[in-house]
Amino acid sequence: MLRIGLALLTLLASASAYPCTLATLADCPKPPGALPSIDQVPQFITITWDDAITPYAYDLVQLIVGGLKQRNNCSVPSTFFVTSEGSQPAAVQALYLGGSEIATHTMTHPSLPSAEEIIGARTALANMSGIPEEKINGFRAPFLMHDPEQRATLVDAGFLYDSSLADTAPSPISPSVTQRGWPYKMDGGIPQTCSTGSCVPGEAYPLWEIPLWAVADASQQAIAAMDPAGDAYENYKRELDWRLAGNRAPLGLFFHAGLQSEPARVAQLRQFIEYAASLPDVWFVTNQQMLAWMENPVPASRVALQLKCDRPTDISANGPACDTYVGDCKFGAFDAAACRCKCMGESVVGGYTRDEATGQCTAMVTRRWPAWSAIAAEPGAQWRRQYELLSLREAEAVCLPSVAAVRKTQQQVTERHRSILTEWLCEVSFDWELDSTIVFKAVSYLDHYLAQQAVEQLSSFQLLGLACLRAAMGDARKPATLAELDKKLDPANFAYISDDTYSAEEVEAQTQVIVSFVPEPLKRSPNIKMFLRSFWYRATLKGAVNPDEMHIYTLASFLVQLALLSLECSGHAPSLLAAAALSLSLEAFGKAGWPLALQQFGSYLPADLEPVKRQLADLQATQAAEQLRPIWRGMHEAHSYPEFDEEWKRAVLIFSCASRAHMSPPGAPEPPRSLGAAAADAGAPARAASPAPPQPQPQDSAAMLVD
Repeated sequence: MLRIGLALLTLLASASAYPCTLATLADCPKPPGALPSIDQVPQFITITWDDAITPYAYDLVQLIVGGLKQRNNCSVPSTFFVTSEGSQPAAVQALYLGGSEIATHTMTHPSLPSAEEIIGARTALANMSGIPEEKINGFRAPFLMHDPEQRATLVDAGFLYDSSLADTAPSPISPSVTQRGWPYKMDGGIPQTCSTGSCVPGEAYPLWEIPLWAVADASQQAIAAMDPAGDAYENYKRELDWRLAGNRAPLGLFFHAGLQSEPARVAQLRQFIEYAASLPDVWFVTNQQMLAWMENPVPASRVALQLKCDRPTDISANGPACDTYVGDCKFGAFDAAACRCKCMGESVVGGYTRDEATGQCTAMVTRRWPAWSAIAAEPGAQWRRQYELLSLREAEAVCLPSVAAVRKTQQQVTERHRSILTEWLCEVSFDWELDSTIVFKAVSYLDHYLAQQAVEQLSSFQLLGLACLRAAMGDARKPATLAELDKKLDPANFAYISDDTYSAEEVEAQTQVIVSFVPEPLKRSPNIKMFLRSFWYRATLKGAVNPDEMHIYTLASFLVQLALLSLECSGHAPSLLAAAALSLSLEAFGKAGWPLALQQFGSYLPADLEPVKRQLADLQATQAAEQLRPIWRGMHEAHSYPEFDEEWKRAVLIFSCASRAHMSPPGAPEPPRSLGAAAADAGAPARAASPAPPQPQPQDSAAMLVD
């Protein structure tokens, strides 16, 4: 009994020996536990990931940390702040069983969430994965927008910690980059500067706070806390060196999966993790493990005994709990009951079978093109979170082609050839009255192919474009009627618009190649038009524009379509292009180019947009712009916006914007021919209706690709 009592006293003493409060700021950088020397303090590193655990996010995390081991032979764990909506239960299970921590990030990622969003996410995650609710006890606020109500909810619901307050050295708790503040309990108040949310005097909670420590550059200027730009290896190695030479405060790697997808970025992060794991007294831990040590500090030499990696046995899932998960099953879907990919057409010749080495589905013979009506009848799940910008920003990372790779791979096809083909695809989409997002999807398929496969003969380049358009039409899954879609997707139609340069069989075969070649994340990835609409709805909602000023949207729409013609522009993030186009259009009509409401919503600053705006301004002065401009002018004057379909109506409901009926009235200013002359043109009367848009001429289709 005496031994137990002494142990409890030691534990209480160590837990209370870290008074980081407003009244004791000098103690905030001090390690807990009063260990005899700094050499006995372990150096902890925590890796966190925000948002839904989707197949794409799961696979990306595995690329970065998969297979890596620490000195105690445990894997490198992470802490996942999960939105329950959109997360795959089997993926959540696999991460938990692999030693990672599951924490919450609300159900649907709203700003300043309600108690129902916070607590409901924990309940939903527990129900979907079988993880005990008491093991899900960490929280991070969406967009890091925190307030006292959230903290009170966390305490009432029995959460262990919050991790929503950013810290940039120097700060009240971090006097320098070598003396960063440690996590602290808020029972003595909140000593941090509340830069991304609100704090009030007198707040105090029995709740841990794990700060988001910002990364600094070599000159000790802050870069960012989450997803910092620059060389990841150099940034984090510098931060680790500072800590090892200083007070050994924990190092945090705070990420969104989609923003770490570039191959070079993946390699840099993996290189850093391998380097750090090789150092003595450096340990990768979950947030729960880090706080467990702070509540019971032991010398660095004994930390390995605390950090065990036994497989959890407390999961209570219906059916088997999957230790492994395959995020990208490609031609199939993950079957949680069997814990493996279930491939399409496994029993059919020409279907798909599973590669036992990777667990993915691979083609046995050739891709079978499914019935278009069946594709169209499937629910359009890709639109489910279209209007949440953060999710879109993460998803767009997979749709960025490598401009350098295209230039290196293609010897026969020039950028001028690509521009001519893209312009022709735009005209075909206008002629066929396709949803305007389809041509963006088609061009993304084209660039993805060009970055990896050389076009050996220029004569086959137009066939490649036709196949990309046809594949994009199938993947869009938004037909006006199924019969109309089936009719348009007939390969004979595509052969006809090529003046029968290619046969229907050649069109079908090339389409199969594209469908098999394009990865599933790219098929679901957002495009420029989706971001433009989101920015436009926000601008309307916040009064930056009036609902009837559709001429501003029309000019921005014209600019983003022009961006398709430029290979250089294709290397920019779609959200950045959309923001730059809308900013340029707002300025052309005498409005603030990028008001605060859009800065907060889109997370771009005006300076971020300037280089892209210059590119778009130069592009709109080209001959290609002159050829496409009449089409937009006619569309504007006829009040015909083919992209304003059911999706527009849904967005109106979501954002409480003006209805579709608020189009530009007769006499409203048309998009100016020159952005420099916008002020003069904005008040000019509308011109007479333009002639009908030029139709694609079959007899010119083969010749137009000749340089």
